[in-house]
Amino acid sequence: MENGRFPVDLHCHTVRSDGNITPEELIDKAKSIGLKIIAITDHDIRPPLLFHKENKDIHYSHAYQTYGLHIIPGIEISCQTEVEDVHLLCFGCDWDNEFFTNLETFTTKSKIGAYRKLIEKLTLFDIELNFDEIIKKRGILESEIQKKHIFEEMADRGYTRSWKDAKIFVKENSELSIEREKPDPIDIIREVHQLGGIVILAHPYLIDETMVLNNRNITREKYIRKLIDAGLDGLEIRYSYDKTSYTGTLSKDEIKKELLNQFGHLPLVFTGGSDYHADEVKGVKNPRVLGENGMTEEEFLGYTKLANLIL
Repeated sequence: MENGRFPVDLHCHTVRSDGNITPEELIDKAKSIGLKIIAITDHDIRPPLLFHKENKDIHYSHAYQTYGLHIIPGIEISCQTEVEDVHLLCFGCDWDNEFFTNLETFTTKSKIGAYRKLIEKLTLFDIELNFDEIIKKRGILESEIQKKHIFEEMADRGYTRSWKDAKIFVKENSELSIEREKPDPIDIIREVHQLGGIVILAHPYLIDETMVLNNRNITREKYIRKLIDAGLDGLEIRYSYDKTSYTGTLSKDEIKKELLNQFGHLPLVFTGGSDYHADEVKGVKNPRVLGENGMTEEEFLGYTKLANLIL
């Protein structure tokens, strides 16, 4: 690990969801700082399999020969309508399967409706935003809208200090609760396994310590065990909690230790990722850094399920 960066980062975003650089720019940056393996995990959209380099399209499976960098296609799927931040990182799938076409269509429709409603409800707090202006300002299509774009706009207009504060503000005010329809995580685990993939629970401690699910209280630990019983392959135990909307009292190292105390005896894959969005492009203070909170190559290759992704 050099300068706090790990050579493997399995949680990265691009302009294809709510990141700020293209997949090619992400690859160039990863290579320039010496990373060896990265995963592109944009929200609810299947990953790019071709990358444009020197007037040629390079397939991800040939990326190492071209870039000297292994690229793992992935996706981060938002799940569980009743609970915030249940996100599944999925790798090694048959990306051409109709399942992902249907998922993208379903998610796009769900997001547009829910985020328009959220902007309407923000007026209850004298926060005036315009859905179409957000789309135009960011140069995106309506179908590409992400919740983070709304949080960024709240910060840009001075309603909050940062997008993180905006996310916390929305989360902590029940009047702003919009139950966007999302897939069931257990269904996603089953479908991804049928398509040959593996599933990792991203940032487990962004999930509330206690939640209400199906009208019953359930702890985060019991919820995670439900996912494990359903076939969840692993947990993201290293994560940039100190740079996101985490409101708990534990440090990221304490979170890692607690997760390993709870689940370390199980045959799971334990990963790490920065959740990189290239927020420095927009002048965000203390942005997440590519490669931080990732994995060593030895850790990555020690898991057969991960090693098979680059073989």
